[in-house]
Amino acid sequence: MTKIKEITKPIYSFVDSLLEEKEHLHPVEIAKRFIKNYDMTSQYRFGNIPSLCYFLGVDSIEYERFPEGIRGFHQIYDDKIKIQVKHDDWSGGINHTILHELFEIIIEIYNSKTKKGYESSEYKANLFAASILMPEDSFLEFCYRANFDLQRVREKFDCSIFSFLLRTQYLFQKRKGFYLGYLYENFYEYPHREDSVEDYNNPLAFMCVEKIGAEDVVDSFIYDNYIQEALVKITQHPSDFIGSVRLETKDFLIRACPISHSKRLEAVRQVGIQIINRNDWQRIKSEVFNESGTLCTSLFREAS
Repeated sequence: MTKIKEITKPIYSFVDSLLEEKEHLHPVEIAKRFIKNYDMTSQYRFGNIPSLCYFLGVDSIEYERFPEGIRGFHQIYDDKIKIQVKHDDWSGGINHTILHELFEIIIEIYNSKTKKGYESSEYKANLFAASILMPEDSFLEFCYRANFDLQRVREKFDCSIFSFLLRTQYLFQKRKGFYLGYLYENFYEYPHREDSVEDYNNPLAFMCVEKIGAEDVVDSFIYDNYIQEALVKITQHPSDFIGSVRLETKDFLIRACPISHSKRLEAVRQVGIQIINRNDWQRIKSEVFNESGTLCTSLFREAS
């Protein structure tokens, strides 16, 4: 059973500021306060996410071997706060997991101080983490600059595909825009040099592990053909391109982006797929760039 002891650490002061609100704050609002409180717009203040956590009062961040499907865990006991993360994850995944656990720690402390009871969830913790890693204004502007090329955005914000899709879908939904995000993973084991890349990069080898926004769409199956076409294009010539595969229909823009294995670049490990309504894409683009059509056009050409 978790035992929380009242102590003086910055994270407790942050929780106290949340308690002043009459209603529970949305995870995105908590993230905004977090960014403002700790001046996270400056990457030089803390250096990285683990350093920020240590400043807040996390005593240790440990890298562990977890069973499949588990990426992180935390404990609070007396005056000790510990976060454990998957040992072999990449930097963007580790940052997301640490922030996910940090949100759960914040809520755990919050609930120990009030009778209101804030109900946490995996979605809320993930959205908090994604909102920290991808601040709204700079993130959405860069998405348009990069023409929603997931590889370029991922490189800029050091985020996982899942974080990117979750954050972008939320920001489109906030603006009443249509956006679906899909994360596909290759269910074959790590490819060895003697393995055939053609067999490994088989469209049938990819399994959808996350659907973001699709649960709110009754007829989401009608987009399956777009997804399959994108997977085929990616797996046919995985080494012939750098950016996203782009498909376009009368109503939708489809962006599909492969992520390679770190030691065998021609082997596709994951694919992120975005389906965006054309009209919403253009409308939100105009909002992002303050209705400046000339600027929008120049940025689009630069990213293409």
